[in-house]
Amino acid sequence: MINNYEVISLIPAKKYSSGLNNKNFKKINGLSLFEIATIASKKSKLIDHTYVSSDSEKILRISRKYNASLIKRSNMYCNKGADANSVILDFLKKIKKQKNVNQLIIVYLQPTSPFRNHHHINLSINEFINNKSKCLVSVVNIGTKFNKSCKIKKNKIIPLFKNFNLTANRQTFTDIFLPNGAIYIFYASDFLKKNSLNLKDAKPFIMNNFESLDIDDKDDYNTACKLSKKYLIYKKL
Repeated sequence: MINNYEVISLIPAKKYSSGLNNKNFKKINGLSLFEIATIASKKSKLIDHTYVSSDSEKILRISRKYNASLIKRSNMYCNKGADANSVILDFLKKIKKQKNVNQLIIVYLQPTSPFRNHHHINLSINEFINNKSKCLVSVVNIGTKFNKSCKIKKNKIIPLFKNFNLTANRQTFTDIFLPNGAIYIFYASDFLKKNSLNLKDAKPFIMNNFESLDIDDKDDYNTACKLSKKYLIYKKL
């Protein structure tokens, strides 16, 4: 409990995925991605309860071994069109009889960030509380090159920014940060006001490129496997 709020984590781990088949089942150093996320959550001394939301009986069965609380996700929130907001809303509807949603802090941990660990979780929760934020989002610095971004339409370059200038020096631009998908922290009561994450004025939690690796496709997964052998060894609880 923190300031009379219960801190719970939500790990969304559906059975099927696009981009990389059976993504949540992919293993790094012998542990599947959803297991790595669950272990990180369970190791955090600031999280009171860890929840795994899934439509997969196998994922739920394995998660039970880590003493995680299980949420059987509705199939309608497992298709390609289901975003994080719909998954969180489904979760809150299913626990509202067990928990006082007005006294909940939710830490949303996607399994696709294998190098986010309990230290990051603890630090981000402390920053969220100490800065009296309504929302915290983990981000990574992608530098200044994005300022020159463009798209191609009808074989023509279309700038994404009004002040687009291909020849401008990078020193004239400021760094840009991108949400890395590793950590979202928010109050359940704030989420329920609009049934969506309110990212306006969210507190940034900066992570480096290594920590921010997000597995979307086969190349990402292969990179994660190589890096894990060099830098990390995961251990079961």
